[in-house]
Amino acid sequence: MTVEDEIEEITAYHEAGHAVMAAALGGRIIRVSIEPPEDDGLKRFGESIVSWPPSTDAAIYEVELKVSLAGPVAELLYRSEQMPIESVPEFAADWQRIAESATLLKTTRREQLQLISKAEFWVRDFFNRTRNWAAVGAVADELLAHYTLENEQLEEAISFWIDSD
Repeated sequence: MTVEDEIEEITAYHEAGHAVMAAALGGRIIRVSIEPPEDDGLKRFGESIVSWPPSTDAAIYEVELKVSLAGPVAELLYRSEQMPIESVPEFAADWQRIAESATLLKTTRREQLQLISKAEFWVRDFFNRTRNWAAVGAVADELLAHYTLENEQLEEAISFWIDSD
C-alpha cells in the first residue's frame, strides 16, 4: 500500500465516522466525500455535509459536538492509536468545532473539558459496538470505491447496520 493509499483509507474512516454518527443522531447526510472541493480555499482531505431537523440550540450543539468528535475517534480507532484529539494537527478543524460547541454549552473551561471528555467517551462507546463499527467500515469501503457518496448511497451503505429513523 502506498502512502497515498494509506492516507486515503484513513481519511475514509475519518469521514465515515462523521457520517455514521450524524445519521445515527438524526441528521440527513447530503454528501460525504474524500475528494473535497479545492476551490473553497480550505486545505482538507474530506468533507461531510449534513442537514439537521429543527432543534433547540442546546440539543444541536451537543449533537454537533458528538459528530465533530466522531471523525477523529473513528480514525484513531482504525489506526489503533490513543492520543488527545486536540494534540493532533490533522484534527485542528474538528477540534475547533468541538471547542466551539462546548463553549456554547458550558461557561467555564473546566466544564467544557468535562463535557468534551464525556462526549468522547460516549462516541468511543458507540463505535465499540460491533454493528456501529461495521457501519463505519461499510461507509469507508464505499468511499474508497466511489470517493463521494450522496444521501441515498450512504443510507444504503448503513441501512443494514444502523436504523437511522
